[in-house]
Amino acid sequence: MSAGAISYVVGSVFGIVAIFALFLNITVLLAMVKGKLFSNRHSPVYILSSQTIIVDSLLATCHLLYQCPSTMLQSYLFPASVQPTLLIILNAIFMFCWYHNSLSHTLVALNRLFVIVFPRLPVFTRQTTIAICVVQHLVALSLSATAQLLLPCCDFTYSWVVFSYQYNSKPDIPNYSNEYIDLPLNASSSLISMISYSVVIAKMHYARLQTAGIEQAGSKLLHKEYKYAIQFATMATVYTLTWIFFRACPFLIGNTSHLYLYGVVTVLAELNLLTNSTVYLVNNNEIKKSVRQIRGLEKTVSQVTKSNAT
Repeated sequence: MSAGAISYVVGSVFGIVAIFALFLNITVLLAMVKGKLFSNRHSPVYILSSQTIIVDSLLATCHLLYQCPSTMLQSYLFPASVQPTLLIILNAIFMFCWYHNSLSHTLVALNRLFVIVFPRLPVFTRQTTIAICVVQHLVALSLSATAQLLLPCCDFTYSWVVFSYQYNSKPDIPNYSNEYIDLPLNASSSLISMISYSVVIAKMHYARLQTAGIEQAGSKLLHKEYKYAIQFATMATVYTLTWIFFRACPFLIGNTSHLYLYGVVTVLAELNLLTNSTVYLVNNNEIKKSVRQIRGLEKTVSQVTKSNAT
């Protein structure tokens, strides 16, 4: 379709969500640094999450600078001479970020499982977690290169035509990227997350029943961990809905003339980029304290408290 009111409205929505995701992600990253959270006893989960937030910010930037304006204008943004090369780079970045995000959901779910259900198994030590993150980046990079450049079909691309994404399919060639990388990785990540969080939530629920009515530090910690588990499970749910809707939309919507309806997949993909930061800003007291310090409020609160005590 040609550029018009619909394309500008949908593209603006993409841009607004991307900006919001960047704002939240940068805020949480600054809070982690300000609060020196990479060196405390809970540092493994912060290290894992920070890598995800950084990669999510990269993908949000790509959406803001390319998917948003190309959707508005219903056109490629680059001159014909460089457009294929730049689009290959953008698509490869997208897939690297998506694969990294998929692996992150699995790793965070396993981290919560071992920390809460199997605390005597020190799998996610600080040193091990750093090594895991390095391997995670390398695996995501390798998968992206394989899917986008090495396999004969079919590379994944931004598509302003359908306000979303699509595979560049080739006649009579199976979609190896989807069959051997994308679908297995997406499904396994969602399945591992679902099983892990189900076990964690069941464990925490049982523990809460055992400590019902008991006012103690351990009971408060159980309640906090239970909230975290619910929030992380919500993140995995948004991720799962994103890849399922991408595959289901062609069947649900079909060959409609209202192609902008496919934009729901892009919005879900962008929401997936901000769920991690949202969890920390809503539920994590250390992050909230660091944010207050960044804003200059924590010092004020401390001074008022000290003054009242005097």
